[in-house]
Amino acid sequence: MNAAYLCPRCKGPIQAGAEAYRCAACVAEYPVRLGVPVFIPGAAAEAAGDELPAELVVRVCSAMNLPDEPPAHAALREIFRWNHSLPDLALTAENYLLQRLGISDPRGRAPASGPPVLASTEVRYTIERSSIPASLPPETTKSWNVRLANTGSCAIPASGASPVFLAYRWRDAAGAVVPCTELRTALPVDVAPGRALTVPLQLTTPARTGRFALEVLLAQEGPVWHGPGARASVTVTARCLSAVPAHWLTLHRLPETYNYQTDHEIGRVFFKEELARSRRSVRRVLEVGGGSNPMTWDLPADVICADVDIQALQVGRVRHGQARPNVRFVAADAAALPFRDGAFDCAVVFAALHHLADPAHCLREMHRVVERGGFVAVLCEPIGSYLAETLDAQFRKELADGVNEQVFTVEEYVQMFAAAGLVASRAVIDGWSFKAILRDAGPLRWRAASLARACRGLGVGLQDLAGKAERRLKRLLLRAG
Repeated sequence: MNAAYLCPRCKGPIQAGAEAYRCAACVAEYPVRLGVPVFIPGAAAEAAGDELPAELVVRVCSAMNLPDEPPAHAALREIFRWNHSLPDLALTAENYLLQRLGISDPRGRAPASGPPVLASTEVRYTIERSSIPASLPPETTKSWNVRLANTGSCAIPASGASPVFLAYRWRDAAGAVVPCTELRTALPVDVAPGRALTVPLQLTTPARTGRFALEVLLAQEGPVWHGPGARASVTVTARCLSAVPAHWLTLHRLPETYNYQTDHEIGRVFFKEELARSRRSVRRVLEVGGGSNPMTWDLPADVICADVDIQALQVGRVRHGQARPNVRFVAADAAALPFRDGAFDCAVVFAALHHLADPAHCLREMHRVVERGGFVAVLCEPIGSYLAETLDAQFRKELADGVNEQVFTVEEYVQMFAAAGLVASRAVIDGWSFKAILRDAGPLRWRAASLARACRGLGVGLQDLAGKAERRLKRLLLRAG
């Protein structure tokens, strides 16, 4: 599939080489490291020092289902002889396989000195984006994700003598603050300089309806408000309807019955069902975030597993090796996939979308590289929200380690898909796990718009009938995928 590669910087054609791929347009060079092409601009490798101790090599073999034999040991020693750094903090945090396996590396990376202590006047931040919709019902409390970035030189503390929290104010048309329940949203961890974090803002709307300006800001006890934050226009109306499609299926699995491995097997069945339903031959499949163990490994198709964890990809190559020559491992950022438009019949992501800083943009990229009539599958993703005060210890640890952990509500998934130009033809909320098949929203919009144009000038009764027919058409299209 060499012809499918494009330069992630300029989208120019790629020329393959034994040791590197080169862009014919911008002359960027992408090395091949232990059989894995690294299409991440700015990625660097540095020697880790001593070899990984023999007992840890055996532990990695066990954890990764590799044979406890000299060839596998030699391959692992070479893989872990190198550490990899990427240009983005969140990507680098995802690029350390031993930490993922819960194995402490005695060679370690040099511990970073802690960021300076924050003084209340030194808070510098931006609200990169939020999922707060333009219309909300009155006197309702719900969480909406806010993407917070620390642009200062000091860490923003989540605890201590004067913790910083996320807050909001409602203002009326005259700019006056509207009396309303003001909830404080605690930050789950300290936010280091240069770090961005997704925080579910607990938001209560005003009791009265109308148009308001919503300010989202960081604050401290006092109150001390740190601006400028973000400002948005929101209409509070009793006629606000749910944006969640009626055909999305909700199952009621109890949290204590959830099992990660079993859920992934359910996701694999869900994905293969869609392949059977589409009645199309599938020759090329892209899996984003598959690491060393892509869930699509057993498909009778060419599979490319794209991930940012270079060591995991190298281990995956050793693991699958000659047994699965159809599976190839490529280091790539989901925000800038190095593949031509329409290179794949379908694309899938298992339990990795929530690690991506801008999931809507990454879905748009996956949509771009899928041919017309294909689909994007989002499988085994967490759904819901959280409070920092009751956060799971493992979730908090991963956040503290720099991993981009976040959770989305069902309404936020709808927003995300629409922003990517996609619509869910099938979706299941299975307890804490979300699974969906996404298809191009363009044909649906075009048919609905055509029907609306055809109805112009008709009498009121016929317009009403046409409206019902349009809604029926949308339901059928969604059902048919």
